Amino acid sequence: MMNLKIPLSRLLVSLLSRNTKELVRSLQLKPIPFTIGTISLDIPRFQVWFNGGTCLYIGPWDITISFYKRPQNNMEKLVKPDKFWIQVKEGIGFNTRWTDIEFMNHLEIREWYEHILYVVNPRQEIEMIFTGGGEGFDLGAIKKVFGKFHSLGFNFGEPRDFVNKGLETFLPDLQKLRLFQNPYPHEGIRLQKLLIQNFDSLNIGSLSNQFERLDLEDLLICNAHHIRFSLSHQLANINQFLKLWMNGSNQRLRTMTIEQRINFKPEELFKGIRIIREIPQEEDIVYEENLDWQYKYRTRAVDIERYDGTRGTVIIMNGRKTIHFLVWN
Repeated sequence: MMNLKIPLSRLLVSLLSRNTKELVRSLQLKPIPFTIGTISLDIPRFQVWFNGGTCLYIGPWDITISFYKRPQNNMEKLVKPDKFWIQVKEGIGFNTRWTDIEFMNHLEIREWYEHILYVVNPRQEIEMIFTGGGEGFDLGAIKKVFGKFHSLGFNFGEPRDFVNKGLETFLPDLQKLRLFQNPYPHEGIRLQKLLIQNFDSLNIGSLSNQFERLDLEDLLICNAHHIRFSLSHQLANINQFLKLWMNGSNQRLRTMTIEQRINFKPEELFKGIRIIREIPQEEDIVYEENLDWQYKYRTRAVDIERYDGTRGTVIIMNGRKTIHFLVWN
């Protein structure tokens, strides 16, 4: 599902002929950012979804194009769909509803994909997401049709062998990775080989599921720029992590979020750590020129300093179950 505001009529017109395709392309459509108040959210994105074992979604902006909503022979191999459905938005506000319009199909999945990429020309990375039931599709066929992906998410934990095969299929091209559960619960070395890769973003775990074997050692070995751990258990020794960061660990780290079911205790979190500055509650925290509204709802925010003078900000959110760590370069 892509959130790149493009009128349905323009997409349909682009399918009529090569000339109309070029005409729509020439409009140079640009995404309209989603804004709350004065905060612009980085939402526009091209996404390909596999879910329920029956549907493949390629959705440009407010449009969702669906295939295999009804079972079809060899659909797991992404054979040419008999039909496709376009989901359109009708009404506004509380009267908003979504309607699926059914069409006969004449294009291969690859042709659909290439056509939409050409017309929409997304400015951001393309993201592939698997949800429950998506394991019914053949990974080899997916790789053949879609090629390389830089952002991949598995929004389920079972079957783990499918997640393992998915990682083998799309690594090492991945820049962003989302995992609900540990694909290697009994193989610590394999997990660390995954964590040590130079991802731009690594988002792992879930508050509702136990992510086996996730501790301080795993956090220290992460090389991602942006790390997010969501845990149903307590991640111990965050205090030690901060001390090690101050001494030079995790040099690539830019942001880190840890959320868990158990409260963080400020007195334990900052024990033995020299605080450079307490950030007043009324002060906005603007990181890399972006004002993030969620930082307003905090219990405490402090600055600490690495041995080389690099500043780090630790933010404890209201409820004390989430902390954010920002590194200022």
